[in-house]
Amino acid sequence: MWAQTWGSLYEIAAPYPDAGARPDATPEIQKLSVKDMFDYSDEFFQSLGMTPMTEKFWERSVLEKRTDVENMVS
Repeated sequence: MWAQTWGSLYEIAAPYPDAGARPDATPEIQKLSVKDMFDYSDEFFQSLGMTPMTEKFWERSVLEKRTDVENMVS
């Protein structure tokens, strides 16, 4: 359950040999803003039945490192 490698599971988890090329979502993801990525993740978790993030979360979240603060972790 907490394994760091998946080598021993490859045979049961390998993609079908006839599946073709795996799509690469990287170019489309790189077009998204940080807020877009958070919105997509919020939508995903809501699709699993979880509650949406609250307005308080969005108001108080720091989505990108602030330039006026040297150490964001205290």
